[in-house]
Amino acid sequence: MGPIPAEVVISVLLMVFLLSIACFPLPERWRHTSSLPDHAPRSSGRKSYPATVSRGRSADQSPVARALLSGTAVVLPGLRFAACSSILDPQSVEALRELASLLKERPSLHVRIEGHTDNLGSPASNRALSFRRARSVVAYLTEHCGIASDRLSPVGLGPGRPVAPDVPGQRERNRRVELHALSGPEAEGTFYRVS
Repeated sequence: MGPIPAEVVISVLLMVFLLSIACFPLPERWRHTSSLPDHAPRSSGRKSYPATVSRGRSADQSPVARALLSGTAVVLPGLRFAACSSILDPQSVEALRELASLLKERPSLHVRIEGHTDNLGSPASNRALSFRRARSVVAYLTEHCGIASDRLSPVGLGPGRPVAPDVPGQRERNRRVELHALSGPEAEGTFYRVS
């Protein structure tokens, strides 16, 4: 076996370095947070369908409302996370505002917010990351939209329920948040768990 070309070695080292930066956050004292957008967080076999709320009609008549109220899992389009991150993209704000409109029109609606990840990293760190993603959505809805936190139940499920193959170009679809309407005892209070 001959020597490994320098380009390969440098490429591998660069990928390892970038992945370590993305997956292992800096200590709090080294972070620069003044440039974070105002929406950044401060602190199964069921089918799911993407849905949007069209402008000019009641949020109660939207595909999100119809899907949630019929018991179907909803994946909000545009709500995406970078690898190893729980920070919401600026594009996520519109989808969350539309969800907030629905929650305001339906004050008795309680929602379980499930965070999901791709398969990069350990199962334990992915479960924790998926919970932080769900909490990011809860934080935005409570802090910026005025939704009561006892109506939102964040859950972290990790990589266990992929909706796409965990391969480059597809795995980002697994970094998602699903919404499920709660009823009965589930809706009586917020529960926090990492599965």
